[in-house]
Amino acid sequence: MAKPLWKLIPLKFILVFLILPGSTGQFTKVESDHPCALTSCTNPLLYAVDGDILIGGILQIFLFAVGGMPDFQEAPDHVYCVAPLFRYLTHLLAFMYAIEEINNSTELLPNITLGYHVYDACTSDIMALMSTFSLLSEAENPALNYICKQDQKMVAFVGHLLSSITYTTAEITQLYGYPQISYGALDPVFNDRIHFPSIYRMVPNEYSQFSAIIKLVIHFGWTWVGIIASEDESNLQASEELKKEMWRNGICVDFLKVVWQSDIENKRVWIKSVAPDIIAEYKFKDFLCAFNGSLLISLPKADIPGLSNFISQVIWTDMLKNIFVNYVWVLNGGCSVVFHDNIQNFTCPGEYKIKEYLSQEETMNHHIKYTIYMSVYALAHALDMMQLPTDFLKLSPKKNIGQMRIKLNYYLKNIHMKMASEEDIFFTKDGNIPGKFDILNWVIYGNGTIKKIHVGQFFPITDHLVIHEEAITWSPYFQKTPASFCTELCTPGHRRAHQTGRPSCCFDCVPCSEGEISNSSDLETCVKCPDDHWSNPTRDWCIKRAIDFLSYEDRLGYILAGCASVFIVSTAVVFLVFIKYRRTPIVRANNENTSYILLTALLMSFLCTFMFIGHPTKVTCLLRQATFVCVFSVAISSILGKTMTVLVAFESAKVANKFRRWGRIDISMGVVFICSFVEVLICIIWLTFSPPYVESDIKTIPGKIILQCNEGSIISFYLAVSYIGVLSLCSFAVAFIARKLPDRFNEAQHITFSMLVFCSVWGSFIPTYLSSKGKYMIVVEIFAIQASAAGLLICIFTPKCYTILLKPELNIKGNLTFKIRPKK
Repeated sequence: MAKPLWKLIPLKFILVFLILPGSTGQFTKVESDHPCALTSCTNPLLYAVDGDILIGGILQIFLFAVGGMPDFQEAPDHVYCVAPLFRYLTHLLAFMYAIEEINNSTELLPNITLGYHVYDACTSDIMALMSTFSLLSEAENPALNYICKQDQKMVAFVGHLLSSITYTTAEITQLYGYPQISYGALDPVFNDRIHFPSIYRMVPNEYSQFSAIIKLVIHFGWTWVGIIASEDESNLQASEELKKEMWRNGICVDFLKVVWQSDIENKRVWIKSVAPDIIAEYKFKDFLCAFNGSLLISLPKADIPGLSNFISQVIWTDMLKNIFVNYVWVLNGGCSVVFHDNIQNFTCPGEYKIKEYLSQEETMNHHIKYTIYMSVYALAHALDMMQLPTDFLKLSPKKNIGQMRIKLNYYLKNIHMKMASEEDIFFTKDGNIPGKFDILNWVIYGNGTIKKIHVGQFFPITDHLVIHEEAITWSPYFQKTPASFCTELCTPGHRRAHQTGRPSCCFDCVPCSEGEISNSSDLETCVKCPDDHWSNPTRDWCIKRAIDFLSYEDRLGYILAGCASVFIVSTAVVFLVFIKYRRTPIVRANNENTSYILLTALLMSFLCTFMFIGHPTKVTCLLRQATFVCVFSVAISSILGKTMTVLVAFESAKVANKFRRWGRIDISMGVVFICSFVEVLICIIWLTFSPPYVESDIKTIPGKIILQCNEGSIISFYLAVSYIGVLSLCSFAVAFIARKLPDRFNEAQHITFSMLVFCSVWGSFIPTYLSSKGKYMIVVEIFAIQASAAGLLICIFTPKCYTILLKPELNIKGNLTFKIRPKK
């Protein structure tokens, strides 16, 4: 029978069942004179109808069993089945109705009459075991492994409703190869076709029900659930499997509660999957608030034409013949047996209750009746497919009955029949029908009426769930669909971080790291953006990284470009002044050619700064650093040459013969050539073996792609810059030595000061450059180039331009001549 969403649910009331006086005689110990007789303290109730072929039935008609608890010190107590339910009685009547329909049919098993022996095992394994032995022996007092009749007719079994009882009977029936069809066992243990080769079920296995539960939970977004299970092995195993399946589907199982027998006996009633029937019969409706609005997974209902009339007929006419109908009358109708003229009659003051049950039966079509009905028809169709002759069992009963069981199993495995409801019935390779499940909503109205409303279906074959949310009535405590979660879903831009010591559904929502996103809710991990993308501020989308380089649109870019333009114009003006006044003594006295080379180098220094601004390209990356160091080496070499020329000139004038030959040599041009050639050689080696290239840096500044020039060989770069530093130190030293020469002629003081500015700028450049990132490294380098070049321009040429333009009276040869006595 289908189980509800909860395995067991406690209610705060006590069920008290009355064991009727006089009924215990039906269960008393039976002694037999037969040497093989089984001494038993239990005799289950039997209802039998003879026929050519017999089908054994082990059903549940009474609610539960009491007694029989062994303490291994004395014989076990008697086992009693108590509290027969009208709802369960209809299962037997559906069984009988199917047999009667088949026997009256001219198309199905013509000329063969089916009979049956039906035992009630209620919920007792002991009752089920004794019932199985009785059916195998075809005797009410069974003998183990012994058939009491020569003309054996029993070919198959139907039952039980519960998985545990079905398992007990199957352990016996499978030894002899009897086909057994259960009408309610969901336990997947019966999928094992090695241990249970001839077990069939008219219900899907429990794993299919797990799929329905999980689909339903996922549909409503319930990620935090609990499972309650009874202590029997079947439910424990099934609950553990359900828990695993839920974990696999991302559903957090906070607890798995096992209800022990001691808890059940502690003045409580635990309602299992048959809870709706118990409640409907006994009207315990004042205690059912906890169930209001709950959802149930149930097998689908189906109509059996003519069954209601048959039930009504049997209830009123067979009350004396059928012992099970008899007990239902006694308990529910308050009937008693009256003998008049040796004729047994019933007087029933509560007859109206039976009528009420019949009235309810006309409006309620429980699915269990249909599964029993299908079970009988499946056996009948399989027997019909065997095309048995009428005298088949009469020829050699024991031999033929064994052959029949084998053939019956074969035809049952391959059966394909269509019921009156147009439903196709067949068994899967696991021995159960594919079937489907109904989703029911259990609603309790204000007047105490209980109603199960059909709100959806689940199809195991296609794993498809259909749910009509608008038809669901939730508990009055909920204004909308209830939510079940430990922590709300993490919004986009966040990921789940598990809380230590808590279930996996309990977590913290942590923002994604920079460069990572989560664009949907409740993600375990954030996704890293591609290299050319970056996360937006909310971390839910990857956006294109901003490309960062020193452009002319940047404030620093156009400021530096403007400064470079001003210095270029200034250098050009100085150049023109020197060209225009090239004949004047001050221009000629300061080594005219070297001054032109220096001004050209300074002009090129200011121009090369434009190679550092704008989008880096392969050409600009290849040339800008090499051009810069070569131009600067020429500039510093020119200054060194000018200083050495002045020094040599004065020393040759002071010493008559020693330096005169040096004074006739153009020292400055030689110094410029040699010192510049060394720098050019360094750059050629650099550009040949490890040239600079364009590089995209995505690590330095988050969210940006820095387009920059990788210098290739960083050693070559620093070697080239260091060489300029060496030249500048040499120029500073030579200028410092020549600082005391006559003021009018001597520019060594100006060169000394310019070299001091130059060295200060480049001395501060190196640490600043190394600590800068991105385009600011370029800004620092451009600033160093412009500042050092401007220092040379201002310190060396400003005094000369001042004299040429503003003090022309000083720019005459007389002011520049003087007498120097040679040293003795």
